[in-house]
Amino acid sequence: MNRAVLAGRSLASRMDRWSLGALLALAAAAAAAGQAPPALQPSPPSAALAPLTLGRAAELALANAPEVAAAAAAWQGDQAGARLAADAFRPAAEVSSTPGVGRGLPVAVAGRVPAVVSVDLRQSLYNTEQRAQGLQARARSATTGAAWERARVQVVREIADLYARCWTDQQLLAGAERRLAAYQAMTGRAAALHAEARATDLDLAQARLREAKARLRRLEIAAARDADLWELRRRLGLAADAPLALPEDPLQGTPEPAGGGLGAAPAADPDLAAAARSIELLERAIRLRHGILSQVTLDADAQYSRLSRANGIDQFYVKFREDDWSVAVAVTVPLWSGGRLRDAGAQAAAELDRQKQQRRAREEQLEIEVHRAAATLDQAQGAADLARQSAAVAEEDLRIAEALAAEGRADPDALDSRQAALADAREEEIKATASLLNARVKLLAVRGELLGGLGLGGPG
Repeated sequence: MNRAVLAGRSLASRMDRWSLGALLALAAAAAAAGQAPPALQPSPPSAALAPLTLGRAAELALANAPEVAAAAAAWQGDQAGARLAADAFRPAAEVSSTPGVGRGLPVAVAGRVPAVVSVDLRQSLYNTEQRAQGLQARARSATTGAAWERARVQVVREIADLYARCWTDQQLLAGAERRLAAYQAMTGRAAALHAEARATDLDLAQARLREAKARLRRLEIAAARDADLWELRRRLGLAADAPLALPEDPLQGTPEPAGGGLGAAPAADPDLAAAARSIELLERAIRLRHGILSQVTLDADAQYSRLSRANGIDQFYVKFREDDWSVAVAVTVPLWSGGRLRDAGAQAAAELDRQKQQRRAREEQLEIEVHRAAATLDQAQGAADLARQSAAVAEEDLRIAEALAAEGRADPDALDSRQAALADAREEEIKATASLLNARVKLLAVRGELLGGLGLGGPG
């Protein structure tokens, strides 16, 4: 081989070493810059701290959720409005005093005859318009009651999703620690072999790059865990530094949906229940307005007054009595209302039609939601079973590699690679378990079994 060829190869070799040296330096700098601070180490929960179950988390979230409180206040307001409409048919009494003097004919002042004391008792006996308005107010109350129930279910679903994320972050962080430890060991061996000239610069750079990626992944998971735990504490009304311990199995304490198909979903759905109640009340209100005596009102009034001779009113009477009382029944038949009664009836009819169409749409939507949620749960269950099987295979592979390493028949790098592979398999299993929890919660929610299953009270 001539000198020109040897010189060319020598130059190429020096250029390769320079490139690999630069790559090695960059990887080393990245690894050094990514040294994890001790604060990011996951702190194990205290042994005395009971694990936070999903049911307990949902209970705290419902007590702290402003949207649930606002929906409850709206429902209470409409309930009070319905009671107020019904109170129009309850007797009302008042007592008053109208001291004064009269000159000329004795007339009422401020709507009352001058008297020492007066007692007035009134009651509406028959008024179809007021009764119809009371029925419509009860229909509105049923609708806002369903809105309150929806708000509760939505909050629990959001908390379940956040709970699953926190559990996932906690488990993934432990796996990221194992993966990082495996790559650190591989980097250490690569550095030792490189120092003995038994590994190339590229081998060492690749090992350090894998370690840097594992370190970055760990930092990402730790940041996500801290953010999710902060949000969970905030939603539960806890202090920002309150200790939290999550169970090893997030599915523990979460009920499984019963049976397939719609089942009791239509009966448990708050929207359908409210629509049925509203339609019944609105139909009764419309029938009241269409009656023969729908525009007649009947009111009763009883009054007692203690009059006084001191104001000179006795001079206008032949026989003056200081005790005055009267009882009357007023029957009112309107000649025309300027379209008010007709428009009120049209408004009630339009509301009835809206409720019927919304009930029909909700029935179709509920059937679709139940079938889709059931299919999603089946897929999530299958994915979780497959992930557990993959993790079991990876664990067995690692066990065999450890046995071979103990006999000196396995490469240490191969052992660490299997450690990393097991960490990857565990990560997939963790994600599949979280997805299974979310799918189960979703099906429980659409079937109306979520709140009752978690011990939070069912619809209504």
